Amino acid sequence: MQDDATLAMAGYGVEVVCHPSDGVVGFEYHHPLSFPRIYPVPLPRAETVTVEGDVLLRFGCLEGDFRVDARLATYDPQSGTRPELFRANGSRAEVLAIVLNRVEAALLTGSDDPLSAAAALQESQGASIVVVKMGAAGAQVFDGKTVSHVPAYSSMAVDKIGSGDVFSAAFAHFWGERGLSPAEATDVASRYTSQYVADRRLPLMLEPPTMLEKATSVDGARIYLGGAFFTTPQVWLIEEARNGLLSLGADVFSPMHDVGFGAPQDIARRDLDGLDGCSAMLALLAEPDPGTLFEVGYARSRGVPVVAFVQQPRHQDTTMLIGTGCEIVDDFATALYRVMWASSG
Repeated sequence: MQDDATLAMAGYGVEVVCHPSDGVVGFEYHHPLSFPRIYPVPLPRAETVTVEGDVLLRFGCLEGDFRVDARLATYDPQSGTRPELFRANGSRAEVLAIVLNRVEAALLTGSDDPLSAAAALQESQGASIVVVKMGAAGAQVFDGKTVSHVPAYSSMAVDKIGSGDVFSAAFAHFWGERGLSPAEATDVASRYTSQYVADRRLPLMLEPPTMLEKATSVDGARIYLGGAFFTTPQVWLIEEARNGLLSLGADVFSPMHDVGFGAPQDIARRDLDGLDGCSAMLALLAEPDPGTLFEVGYARSRGVPVVAFVQQPRHQDTTMLIGTGCEIVDDFATALYRVMWASSG
């Protein structure tokens, strides 16, 4: 692996300095929005590596740690369970930018509010800049004086594994080395991330992509989650979709959770009342379901956008979906992002 890394980077003029670990850490995901299974257990643990430099990007690491001393440092804790504060291991920076998602921000500060979390990190860590990534809603940039919102850029596919690395690397380069403002560097990072999740192509372009569509605001997104819930796989899929949408900041109406079972007349009325109050519908049609198809038709008759998650579709099963303007998606994570963006379209 050391030889592979050295050869891969040599073509780009990057010097690789390797510090061996006792083992290789692996990650397995059910889908890109799921919490990974990490192995082996217990994880190998290498000695802390000390790095000094002018402009540094430090990532949190499961099998080791990096203590840095820099003029300009970007820090991405990269942990959804136990993120560590930048200065906890003695790291130092004259100017510090912390780039993290809202889950990490909440874990580090105890606040679910991005503004409060950023203020706490600026005070406790001496961070000049805090960038809180908000998923489908883009990112918030705090520089101690102003708060800037940077949009997400929509893509037709969203395979987000590795996207955090791309975002932080692009931000660190354009802020630390190219001299862009924090908000400008965050916007560039958002553009590169949109390109990456669409096709997972590396290395990144030398200049940021420009022909991208800003995602519409997802503030107030209320998603109707339609799908059968009569078997264990169906219930699992509903739960995964609901949890994923909630993590993206949506308000979710789920018949399984919010209505349940009962008399047909009562169920139908309450389901459709719930649908009337939603801004978009996610239809889980991994297997055809008459009730969900009825809800899709009702939604389209009311002008509500519908994203249908359909894997291995047959032409005859999607004719009416396509014909009424539904968006057909065969990737689970992509379906969740697309319905978020459709909710304010």
